[in-house]
Amino acid sequence: LKEDAKVYLIYTGNQFYLYNRRVFSSGHTSADHLLVWISESHSALELRDKISQSGITNLFLNDQRLFQVLQTKLTYEEKQIWNIFFNQYLEPKFSDRGFSVFELK
Repeated sequence: LKEDAKVYLIYTGNQFYLYNRRVFSSGHTSADHLLVWISESHSALELRDKISQSGITNLFLNDQRLFQVLQTKLTYEEKQIWNIFFNQYLEPKFSDRGFSVFELK
């Protein structure tokens, strides 16, 4: 990751001291910000802008846990926004053992 990266940790555990980049997380409720941003967005571009405006450059997530939460918490329209955002505005950088890092485009 770039030196100036700010990584949004989503369901990755509370071991912030392990990271050598700036992090953004709410601990056990780490997806709450993302869920609010999705619900407030009318498009995938607007979602990308909300995340970017927080200074976030990368997402580090527990794939299975996040996608379970998104399946149960999002409306049909919100899922569409997330899917477009995921496919158009996230570039995969690393994936291992159910955890992935993406860079915001």
